[in-house]
Parts: sequence; structure tokens; C-alpha cells
Amino acid sequence: SNLHFYFPSEVDGYEPTIQSMTKLGEYKMELVLSGPYAPFYNAIQSIPIFPKYWWEPRVAAAGEPGKVDVEDDPAGEKFPIGSGFLYYDHIGLSPTETEFVMKRNPIWCQEELRGWQLNIDQMRLKECTDAGTAWLELKAGTIDCFMGVSPTVFVNDLPGTPNVIGYSQSTGFVYEFNLNQMTDELRDQLGGSFNKGTNSQLLQDPVIKEAFAMCINKPGFISQVLLGLGTVATSLIPDINPWHYDYGTATGEIPVPFDTAGARELLWDNGWKYDAAGRVVAVDSDQCPLYGYVDGELTPLEFRFTTLNTEDEWLTGASLIKTWTTEAGFKLNLEAKSSSEMNSDWYAADYDMWLWDWIFSPVSDPSTDVLSVLLASEIGTWNDIYCADPVFDALYNQSLVEMDPVARQLIVDDMQRRAYERMDCQLIAYRKELYAVSTKYWTGHGDWNTTWTLMPDQCFPYMYMQISPNGPDWPSEDRNTAPDIQSMNVQGTGEVGASVNFDANVFDDEVLEYRWFFGDGDNSTWLSDPETTHSYTTDGVYEVWLAARETTGADMLVSSARAQTTITDTSNTPPHTLDISFLPGSPDTGDVVEFTGSATDDDGDELYYTWDFGDGFSGMGNPVTHQFVDADDYTVTMSVTDNRIGTGTRPQVDTCFVSVTANSPPTISVDDEDVYKSVAFEFTVDANDDDVLDDLRYTWDWGDGTINVTTNDPTCWHTYTKREDTVMRVYVDDLSNLPGHNVSDTGYIHVIGVT
Repeated sequence: SNLHFYFPSEVDGYEPTIQSMTKLGEYKMELVLSGPYAPFYNAIQSIPIFPKYWWEPRVAAAGEPGKVDVEDDPAGEKFPIGSGFLYYDHIGLSPTETEFVMKRNPIWCQEELRGWQLNIDQMRLKECTDAGTAWLELKAGTIDCFMGVSPTVFVNDLPGTPNVIGYSQSTGFVYEFNLNQMTDELRDQLGGSFNKGTNSQLLQDPVIKEAFAMCINKPGFISQVLLGLGTVATSLIPDINPWHYDYGTATGEIPVPFDTAGARELLWDNGWKYDAAGRVVAVDSDQCPLYGYVDGELTPLEFRFTTLNTEDEWLTGASLIKTWTTEAGFKLNLEAKSSSEMNSDWYAADYDMWLWDWIFSPVSDPSTDVLSVLLASEIGTWNDIYCADPVFDALYNQSLVEMDPVARQLIVDDMQRRAYERMDCQLIAYRKELYAVSTKYWTGHGDWNTTWTLMPDQCFPYMYMQISPNGPDWPSEDRNTAPDIQSMNVQGTGEVGASVNFDANVFDDEVLEYRWFFGDGDNSTWLSDPETTHSYTTDGVYEVWLAARETTGADMLVSSARAQTTITDTSNTPPHTLDISFLPGSPDTGDVVEFTGSATDDDGDELYYTWDFGDGFSGMGNPVTHQFVDADDYTVTMSVTDNRIGTGTRPQVDTCFVSVTANSPPTISVDDEDVYKSVAFEFTVDANDDDVLDDLRYTWDWGDGTINVTTNDPTCWHTYTKREDTVMRVYVDDLSNLPGHNVSDTGYIHVIGVT
């Protein structure tokens, strides 16, 4: 229970822990956190589960669990440590160091939980440093799957090759065209390895960033680098990830167009219109680089551009970008480097721009695993563009504690949209990963083009559960396919305590037996006939699995299939007598409104509340709070359910009407003042707010490096210690968190000596 989760930025100090852990069954437990943490499910995915035989049998005199020596296992087997479906059965590295053997886990819990079984005894991973050799081995049947096929082989050689199937699927690889945003001030502040690097400060200019964005032909990159095997990228979150936001499609925004002539015109209109001699050139000239005046000095649009030297695709793609940007008036000095050299550049922020990649996954959490690399707090580690955006960081912090997936999606969408519009990290394309599979010895691989969980490098068991040793080169007497579960005839609905019927149609040449897993923790024994019955003690929607296994033949293959049944408790009634209250009763856009719901449940069931605030946002729990951004009339809908399946309708719904008025921003006026050096002076500002209930916070920036803050007090004392004139700025904020509600004004302060 001492597992903590790290929160950066404004959420520092708030670290939820696991409050309690409760066993609910052989394969189910409940974890309760001390506070909301939306990415928790993702956080525990990589936590290994150690089997009981490993930690329980040996207890030392001091009462400490001791490690079990695998040689002491009574069965004489070296059982794996962990809970995966495969395990590495070797001490240290493989003797050849190019081939690694993964064996089937004999204690994989899914065999007992759902009846799943792998139709392989082992999987061999072989490293082939030469793609041509790997292709030849695949065609010969020496290897069964070739991961990392080149686009050229996939497009030109694979079609028509006997006994070979090709698959392509995006899995999270994205090409990024980065513009280094490290400021000179931040570099000096960070010091360390960053003292070794330099970068052009011009790339922080929004005009230059937009012009670069207009020079990236994303479809052209996909066509020429990937031979069409990719999709246009707009976010670091992969297109296959359910949290992905497609800028330009999702809400009708217009992405930055590919227009090198327009980019040149944009630069020309903003002062980049000269040649090296300072002469103005025509807007449609071929001058490269264009020059402009920066701090009075004629400066070229010339930058260092690096990419990898590991595969041809990098230099091909970077050369295209160099060509396109030249048309706009940029001069890029391209250099290809090794991975270690690129990493050194990263740790020193020693580049102007680069073409590189990020690799996330279809199941990466949108905040902690992906968008966190753009946080200011990650500068010096994962943030490779060295940008700092307080608004983005604040949205990130909200995304960590927003437990409602719908509301969290809106926050994550805002983060992706903001990152796109900032144009620091310009995403080009999601690369499709390419696979070639030999059917010489195996069949039943499934369609990897549509089901990414079947691909071997995604580490799911599903493909290994369905393939069969039935290729054309197997001896005919040994060919076999796994049992074909053609249909599951599961009674769709039933009642608590009544028998529910289960049956199936399964085809196979071998003798079969069947086992049902009813979804409530119970399962049948292995049966000679697929027909059986089962009764449930609790209402619910149950996921039912059938396992059919061969009892004769050489392979003893197993197949599994899934169905669903819904069980009703006719004695259970839904909640009733719903009511909603909220405070304040007449809110404005600056108020955080608290909604409280109530309902009665005659069965004493726990009740669950969800809310639709009528403005596109939702919430969960009771009570809940919400702030309306726009003045309007809203219908707030509360839904209450007991999460039971019984008589009546669930959820029960109630609504209330909320009229929200506009909260006006405050105004402020700061006067000029003459003050004496080293003498305390009381400053007063004139601030007003039409919303009389608003608290006003004043931030006094005296212009001499010091700051004071007062609340609901437009006066503050200050002493200037130097005889020099300065500008004082005072901010007033009504604490509504609304845009434009933190305003400021300045006053000229003339400091004179004491007479």
C-alpha cells in the first residue's frame, strides 16, 4: 500500500496512494486509492504478479519470505517467475546471442480463468541484421514471421510470393520535425550538459514556425518515404490509440496547408525580404536563404538540420524537407548522425531542428505516457523541444485527476490541439509497421491489418491461441487445425436461481471435450458434450467462455470463444425519489457551482451518480462541482443507478434548470507617483468589479525585482532603495479562472533623494 504516483507542476504535494486492497475472488481484487488518479489503470499494467509458489513455501526464522530454488520444485521443472503467457527459459543471455527462446508458461492463469491455451510450445526470436537475408529465410520457411519489412519489399516483392502473407498496421511510430525552443536564458539557468549546446533563437518566432509548418508535405512524405504505407500525423498520441485527436477532422479546424509559395510570402510580409547584401528581393524570387534584420543586424534564415544515419528513410525524408523549405527561403544544413550522437545532441539541446521519431503504443496513457513529454517539468529529461507552456501544463494536471473518461477526453483533446497550434513539435506521419508471415507450416494467423492485438510484437497471446500447424509443407498425416467453434448457443437472458442453457457447435477431425467458464468464478469440468446448464446467484452481465480441446491426435489443440448472458434479479427495484440542489442558487460564470443529488433505494444498494451539465461537460460522484464558462441557461441532468439488473428502468434521471449570468472582469487604473528613496510609501490603485461577491487579488510588481500580493486591499506599502525611475505594474484577478479576468495597468515611479 506504499505505491505512490508522481504529480508534476501545480499538483506537487498531492500524491494519492493505494488506500486498501481487498480480495474479491481467485482472479479478482479491489484497489481503493486515497484520491483520484485517472492513469492508475495504465500505471499498474507493468507491475509483475509473482506466483504464490515463489514467495510462500519458504519462510526464514525471522519470518521473512525466502526465494524458492527452482531446482527444489517437486515436479522437476523450472517454472517461470511472473504471470505472462510466455517466459524466457535460460540463465543470462542466449548462448548464440542472436536467437532467444520463449516457452509456454505452464501456470498461466488464463487457462483456469477462461480456458485459453497456446497452440505453440515455444517461440523463437531471431535477430537478423540483414533484411535481405531475413526475406530469403522467410520465403524458404526457415522463419515464420519477418517483423520490420521494408516498404520496397512489401510493395514490390511480397505480393504474389507463394505461402507469404503481408500485414501493415500503425502501432505508434510517429515522425517528428522538431524546432528547438530552448531560450538562452533557460540554457544559462539549467547549465550542466546544456552548456555544451547552442541553438538558433529565431525558431521561437511564431511566423517562422508557421512558415516551416507550411513547408511540410505530409502526404508527399508518406508517398515517397513510406511508399504510401502511413497516415498523416497531427498528434503525438498515435492514430490507433483511442485518445487520439485528429486535428482538422475532429471538429472541423483547418490544419496548416502545404504551400511553400505561401510560406515565402508570409516570411516576406514579416520582414524576411532581403538578400545577403541587404537588398530587397521580389516576393516570388528564388533567393535562399532569405535575410531579415534582427536587433539591427542582417540575419539569414539558415539552420542546422540533423537526422539519423541508420536507415535510408531518414535521409530520404530529411532531403525532401530540405527541398521543400528551400522553396520558401530557408537554408537547412543537413547532417546525418548515429543514434548515440543524436542522443548527445538531445542532452545538450545542441540542434536547431531534427527529423526523428517518437514511439508510443495503442494502449499508452494519453497524459503520463505520451503528452508528458511536452511538460515544462520534463525539460532536461523527456521534453526534447524544451518548450514551456503553463496552459498546457495546467491542462495536464487536470487530466490526471479527472476520473470521468468523457470529461477527460475533452481535456486531452485541448492538450493535443494546443500542441499542434504551437508548432514546436511538428508531427509528419504515423508509419505503418510491416510484417511478412509464412504460411508454409502455420495457418489461422487472423487479420493483423484490422486487429493490432494479433501482432507478435504487441505481446498479446491471441495469435498464439488461434494458429494451427497446418501449412502445405506439413506431412499430410500430421496436418491439423484447431477446433472450429462455429457457434455458441448461449441463453441470452435468465433469472437469478434459474438454470441457464449453454450449447455450441464445434467442428474438428479429432475427438473433443468441452469446458465452460460462466463468468461468475464457476466453471464446468471437462465434458464430452458441449451442452450444459448453470444457475447464477447474483444479477449481472456475464462474459462466458467455451474451451474446446482435442483429446486425440498429435497436437491436442485448444480453441476458445466468448459469449454473453444477462441475468436479472426480479426482486430488485431501481432507485426512486430523485432530487437535485445546487449552490450558489444564482451563479455567474465566475462561480464554482456545487451540485448535490439524493435518491432512495429500497434494497439498500450503493448508488452511483453521473452528471451532464448541459454545456458539453460531464461529471461523476455526489456531490460534484462545475464552473460554467459562458452565460446561458442550462439543463443539468443527473442519472442515478444501483448498477443492478432488476425490474424497472436504470438509470433513473432527474433534471434541474440553472441560469448562469456573466461574470464581468475587473478593471484597474494605476497612477504615476513621485516617491522618496528609502522612505515607505503607501500606494493605492483604483480597481472595480461589477460582481460584488468576487474576491480581488492584487499582485504588485514594483519594477525593482520585488513583488507583494494583497487580497481585497487596493493599497500596499513599499520602499524603493535606489534613486532610479522605474515602472510599477499591478495585476488584479477576480479568482474566477476565466480568461481575461486577470488584468493589469502600469504607473511611472519617479524616485527622488531625501531632502
